[in-house]
Amino acid sequence: MAKQKQRISITQKQSINENQIKDLSILSTSFGNLVSQLSKASDEIPYLTVKNKEFNNEQTLDWIPNQSSNNLNKAKLINEFSLQIKNPLLLDAIIYLIQNLNEHGFISDYKQLLGQNQYPPSLLNIALKDIQKNGPAGIGARNVKEFLTLQIEDANNVPAHTLFVINNYLEDIANRNFQRITKNTHISNIELKHILSFIQKLKPSIDLDDNEPSAFIIPEVYISLTNSNQIQVSLINENQLEFEFDAPQMSTNDSEMAKFISSQRHKAKSLERSYHRREETLLLISNVIAKKQAQFFKTNGKKLNTLTKQEVANETKFNISTISRTTKDKYFQCEFGVFPLSRLFSSRSVNNLSQGSILNSISEIIESEDKTHPLSDQKIVNKLKTQKIDISRRTVAKYRKKLSIPNQFKRIQ
Repeated sequence: MAKQKQRISITQKQSINENQIKDLSILSTSFGNLVSQLSKASDEIPYLTVKNKEFNNEQTLDWIPNQSSNNLNKAKLINEFSLQIKNPLLLDAIIYLIQNLNEHGFISDYKQLLGQNQYPPSLLNIALKDIQKNGPAGIGARNVKEFLTLQIEDANNVPAHTLFVINNYLEDIANRNFQRITKNTHISNIELKHILSFIQKLKPSIDLDDNEPSAFIIPEVYISLTNSNQIQVSLINENQLEFEFDAPQMSTNDSEMAKFISSQRHKAKSLERSYHRREETLLLISNVIAKKQAQFFKTNGKKLNTLTKQEVANETKFNISTISRTTKDKYFQCEFGVFPLSRLFSSRSVNNLSQGSILNSISEIIESEDKTHPLSDQKIVNKLKTQKIDISRRTVAKYRKKLSIPNQFKRIQ
């Protein structure tokens, strides 16, 4: 009897562990990958259909594409820019240039693209600057010199004279003709050694995988302000799923078939329970995050408070790993765009200042600028330095985009 109880206890623990693993897997996956998992599960579990709530009974999940992997590819770049760029002409030009990137992230035939008259050269130049400022460091470079320069602009602790050496002596570096550099310049051997060491740490190219399927970013949460200026959070109905298990009525004499259907129904119910737990957890955590970042929605994304995952964990009583899994690769929609849920966290610091504080400083600098002569990102960098905030121009561009503030040329009034 004791052994039988022990066997039952072990079986229950195994079942609990399997359920927990399934819950964690479904909780941490993106919506596109979740759809892929559930589609596969519905193929493996007879009589189970998973479909979209908002469509008719014939509509399954085939309309939703699978998410691509974490490798960088053109589809991901296009998705990222599509979320941020509101000007349709500029977005078209950006997509055009992204489609012409080679496998190393270069645009080696840029002059030829300018001469094709598909887009005005001025528009392509602005589009290229947007790609270079807001994409991975080095993306959209027209040659190796520009590729290295773009990375240096995004780097900290750059040795003195590094840009000068790259602009004037890159061929000598490639040929290891270091003596010519020190002979023709005032750069000492020690300084050159530091420069070369720094250059060696830069990426030689970007691996751009163009063989992956297109992926669509699908928001699951909608966050809005009520008429009384209160935060309201809800799941997006069109992107919610429902489960249907439709097994035939079996004769009580066919015990084997009845047992099989019962086991499949149990699997379907377990899968459905994990999915609904994912929905409940996502909604609860999104609610807490949104209310703590109410200022973000009241200022159309221009203000962001300091908020860590640990704070949300303390508020929700969830483990911090649950917060990480829930917010990873999840997106919310609001009145002014679609953003990753992780965007609402702000804990990084520079000189003991949170990212939220830096974002506020950038916002204030731009708000007080001369509207007829808006500041360039480099001039914003210089103004931040007077506040003892030392960040790169590329970081300013990324933060400005987080604030949904357009670039210098689009701010001219």
